[in-house]
Parts: sequence; C-alpha cells; structure tokens
Amino acid sequence: MKRIAMTAGALAVATGSWAQADWSAVVSECEALADKAAPQSASERDAALGACVREKSGALRTRLQAQKVAEEKRKNDGFRVFLRDSSTAVVNPGGSELGAKGASLSILYKDGEDHSLAQVGLFGYWNARDVATLPVQPFIGASWQRDPTATPKNDIRDLTAGVVTQPWGVGAAGGFIPLIILQGIHRTDLYGTKDGTLFRAHADLLWPPLSRGTFSIVPHVAGLWHRRTEGGAQEGWWRSAYAGVVVSANWPLPNSQSITTSLLARRFYDVSVPDGNEKRRDKYLKLGLDYNLFDVNDTNAAFQPSLFLQREIGENFLTGVSKANKTSFGIRVKLTH
Repeated sequence: MKRIAMTAGALAVATGSWAQADWSAVVSECEALADKAAPQSASERDAALGACVREKSGALRTRLQAQKVAEEKRKNDGFRVFLRDSSTAVVNPGGSELGAKGASLSILYKDGEDHSLAQVGLFGYWNARDVATLPVQPFIGASWQRDPTATPKNDIRDLTAGVVTQPWGVGAAGGFIPLIILQGIHRTDLYGTKDGTLFRAHADLLWPPLSRGTFSIVPHVAGLWHRRTEGGAQEGWWRSAYAGVVVSANWPLPNSQSITTSLLARRFYDVSVPDGNEKRRDKYLKLGLDYNLFDVNDTNAAFQPSLFLQREIGENFLTGVSKANKTSFGIRVKLTH
C-alpha cells in the first residue's frame, strides 16, 4: 500500500468519468472522413462510420485514462500542504488519512469578557515509500496555540517532523491495522515551563468496519519523552504514557453539508520525572460539534470551512497547554494544496 491514507492501490476509471469528453468531435471527424471516402451504399457508409467511431472512441478513452492515472500519480507522489489545527494531531479522527482538523479561531467567554483563542498549524507530507517492505510516510509541520485565559497563559509554538507507517495491512492480525506515528517536536513555551524537545511513539489501532465512512472508533496508546530545558527544578526528562479513544460521526444534511460530532478521551500518567517533582496523572476529554460548510464527500475540496462548538476538560500532556475546563466556539478552516 503506497499511501497510508487507505486509498486503493489500483486506479479504477468508471464510465462516468468520461462524461465530459468531447464525443461529438469524434463523430464529426468520422462523418467528415466518410464524406471524403469513395461512394458507398448507405449500409456500407454506416458500417464504416461505426467502425471509425469505435476506433477513435477507444483511443480517446485510453488517452483520458492515461491522463487520470498521471493526475492521480502526481497527487500521490507529490508534497501536500495543509493549513490545520496543530502539529500533534497527525491523523484524522477516523485514522483514515494524514492531516487533521482545520485551523481554528474561536471565542471564549470568561469573567464577563470575550477572549480570542487560536490553534493554527501548517502540516505537509510526502507520499509513502517502501522502506524494508514497510510503507513509510514522512511529514513536517509547525503550529501555534494561544489561550490568554489559561493559568499560566498559553502561547506555545511547535516545530515537528516524523513518519507514519503500517507494520501490516488489511487482512492480517484479524483485520486490525496498527497505524504507527514516530514524531519529534521542538517546543517553545512563551509563558510556561514546557520548553524543550518531545519524542512520541503513538499507535492507532484501526479496524476497517469501524474506521471508515460516517462513523469511526479508534483506540490508541502512546509513549512520550519530553526533555525540558527551561531551567529550574522541572528541567530534565519527563517520561509519560497515555491511552485513549477517538470517536467521530458524520451526519449528512440535505444541502450536501453535514454535522460532525467527535469525542477524544485520553488518560495520561508519568512514568518517571526529574528528582523533586511529583508524577502527574490526569484525564483529558474533548467534545466537538462541527457544522461543515462544504461537501465532506468531496475529497478534492481545497477550502473546507466549518463552524464549531467545543468543550475541553483536563490536561493534555502532549500539547503542553494548561489544564482546561472551558467551552469555546468559532470558525475552523482547513486548506489543502
């Protein structure tokens, strides 16, 4: 499987994909050739015309199919860039492809005032390549998370790089497919104490009947190694782990738009911490409701806006933001190129 995005390895071109071809030009060309030919009976002319149309139609189909294959190869082999939410959410909730939710600007009402929050990231990936018989898909990214209402304030900038791979494909191990993410993150925390470098080994466990289409349930486990460099008692290696599940469902609307509901639940705990620090244990819960202002079935949509309402509770060790208990709403935009 050349793309970890679960796309089919072979391209099947349906008859409908040729619907926009200029078949009238084929018929006109054959009629012109028939008119220039030696005089024939009506039946001979019709037979010759039919043979000409079949021959040239077949050639046109072959050319169109070659163009589609070339276009698909260009898309799959090239470098793709996304504007999305963060560099830590590498895979969609359904585990189906790289590139997670769109970048968001939202409003939080707290203590009688409105505050603006931001989650913005640039994320790019190359098509998967076989390395020692395993498909390996490299990615890079940068993100910014801002929340002035947190204590302390959150203003976190990440640079990241990593790979996604599948040890085996569909049909092995009872049909379950592990999607492995190996990632390094360089973090700058302007207000907190999370400066440093993170390494993550994350595994999504996909089961095709529950990880495609309009509904998905994807459990996951991961290990985190965070080397803090801001100085003080918290400097050093923080080794953590988490386990959780992502549940998402898409509810189509009559106007080709849709509503997406999602749940992210994780349990974090520290395995080891620098001397003088207490081990942390916390749970993180995020509930989301998105009104998608685009056709979610259009996989080629470059501009994907949505309105969202989101509830967060707990601390997410991975993102580095402060412990949350908040509800926010706003607009989310995902751009692909």
